[in-house]
Amino acid sequence: MKGDWAKVDKAYAGQSELMKAEEVFCLAAERIDGPPSKTADQAARTWSDVVQNKTRPLEREDLQTIAESVADGIRRGTREQQIFPIDDRSQFRKTAELADSLTEATAETKAQLGPNAKTFPAQLAEGTYKGPIIAETEHHVLQQVSATNTVAHAKTTFAQVPTVDKATALAVAYNDGAAVAKPARVRDVAQTKGRDLSR
Repeated sequence: MKGDWAKVDKAYAGQSELMKAEEVFCLAAERIDGPPSKTADQAARTWSDVVQNKTRPLEREDLQTIAESVADGIRRGTREQQIFPIDDRSQFRKTAELADSLTEATAETKAQLGPNAKTFPAQLAEGTYKGPIIAETEHHVLQQVSATNTVAHAKTTFAQVPTVDKATALAVAYNDGAAVAKPARVRDVAQTKGRDLSR
């Protein structure tokens, strides 16, 4: 999928890897022309191998098989759209609200950490961020991860949203887009700060 990723990286430079992955899937969807190239059993086997059991890496043909299978199911009525808002207006309003919240998050970070401070959206696929929650906006909580950087976590990714507490370091871990906040070990925080200072 190197070609698709290169195209998306260029068109969506600066966006999160999750958003780029969605665009790679969109490219696969745009290539659909007619009925699926694989049977339903073959598509199910592909899904099991590369998504559920992860016995091999996802390749371009696998992604195309999955996209075609989903589209065929929606067309035949055996699948339903599950992630889209009820209408386009709701979709655009939600996107605008999140963008506004990130703008507020950046301003809040600069107010607290200085004019050169930066805010980065959390990468939702996987990873752990360590540091205290220093502020929040309507849709995000801000975690300080270095002297001049924060990570913006969408509140909707948490089952229980962490509260602002500048004195307590948390470890915010992601697994398939879901975030969990736990107290961070002192050693982990010290290592994170050490790595930041060495840059």
